[in-house]
Amino acid sequence: MIKGYQIHGIFGPNPKLWTFFMFLHFLVAVVFIGCSIWSYVNWTSNQSFLKPIIVMIFMILLWVVLYLFGRVGKQKGKDQMKLLYDYTIYNLQFV
Repeated sequence: MIKGYQIHGIFGPNPKLWTFFMFLHFLVAVVFIGCSIWSYVNWTSNQSFLKPIIVMIFMILLWVVLYLFGRVGKQKGKDQMKLLYDYTIYNLQFV
């Protein structure tokens, strides 16, 4: 609290990058659901359902990779967030 004021801040990712990242997650989910429907149709019609199963497994692996990239990005940004927070607090003490 500085001179009767309280400052709140939100640290977050770049909105464009976050939107693109969420789009990729959505795309992976849509492809996974589509391949699950495709494999079910092939299974009920006694056709080979190996291709959709392979694509579904690939989508799961891709989702794990996206998750890990998100975690790495979060860890990478923590130091910058701490520097920004410390800079803001230090400069506001003298207002």
